[in-house]
Amino acid sequence: MSDNGIEVSGTDNIVAGRDITVLIPERISEALLKHLKTVDDRINAMLPEGLLSYRRKNEFANPIAEPFSSQKLIQSLGVLGIPIDASLDILVNVESNIKFHIDLSSGDITTREVRKAISDAIFALDSIIGGVTSQEWGGRYARKYGNPDERLKVLLASGVIEHLDFKFLKKTLIPHLIETILDTKLSQIPQNIITGKAIQSMAEEIHENVQRLNLYTISYNTLFNFARDLATQPPHPWLVEPETILRTVNYDLERSKSHLDRIQKFNIANDFAAYWHSCCECLHHASSALLANYGGFLGGSYLSPLFSLTQAIKFSKSTDNLALWEYCRIKNLPSDLRSQGYDTDTVLRLLAKAQAHLNGRTPKNLEHLAGYAPKLYEISELLPGIRTQT
Repeated sequence: MSDNGIEVSGTDNIVAGRDITVLIPERISEALLKHLKTVDDRINAMLPEGLLSYRRKNEFANPIAEPFSSQKLIQSLGVLGIPIDASLDILVNVESNIKFHIDLSSGDITTREVRKAISDAIFALDSIIGGVTSQEWGGRYARKYGNPDERLKVLLASGVIEHLDFKFLKKTLIPHLIETILDTKLSQIPQNIITGKAIQSMAEEIHENVQRLNLYTISYNTLFNFARDLATQPPHPWLVEPETILRTVNYDLERSKSHLDRIQKFNIANDFAAYWHSCCECLHHASSALLANYGGFLGGSYLSPLFSLTQAIKFSKSTDNLALWEYCRIKNLPSDLRSQGYDTDTVLRLLAKAQAHLNGRTPKNLEHLAGYAPKLYEISELLPGIRTQT
């Protein structure tokens, strides 16, 4: 105890001198998330109907409205190498720019106008960080996420130039891609085998990856070959060609077994996130291996092989879908299952249960998934012909 009565000894004090008080602040991440939510609340209050996205449409082909997300913006700027302090300055400008666009349009605005607001906000940093840096960041943003004033173009062999938008991808490139690989007209393949949602997912994946090439124009030939590699190569291919079947099956089985081994070491209480991830990966790759073995459509996004396999098995029980059998040997699956002591109804029930328990990341659902994953792997690994396709 000092003469003035201030005690500084011991382990429970927060006073380290007359004029110094040690406070325990909230975590920086929590404070930042609160700030971003406050900004979101202000911006979304100006947009009661949300931001119209023409890249995602509902069943009536109308654009879907999406809320503005500051967190997504900060993440996307971070991908470009823009530091967090500059990203927060950009966010301040974005808010005022969005208000300007709302006032200008007297109503709803689209995600394209938001990209314009972000691009303008990046270039507005000239006075703070210097024109060269802001110009470089602005260029990176335009090349990766699309120039709001100049869309990425595709140069066709005929010399005609098309915009690389989702309409072009879904109506021209993806049908060409599927028909080339499967040697079957897309229109002849049942829509619940290759769904509109799967085609949308493929379009988004192609668009996102092409944007990373930092190009303003791409030849159709280059675009097609790039998309073909995306469609047929690991980590999550959508389609298989005769020369990639064996490689895809082997890859999927190895990934499925690797995650199955991890599952057996995990504890729900201590490893929930990793446990859940490995269960999903095991199910994804076991389903994908089965589909690839028979030349089936693997799906357009993560975990979609489970749903694609369900549809393919249902069609394999039918005898009037001749177009399906032109490219896919899934009709052999029922007899192959029987040879190993299984039947299609058993596999369908297993897939349905797995899909049901993917809804909601709860310990109860995880327990079920941990039981389904090894069963599906066992079925895929034991089927005749697996790993021996030529």
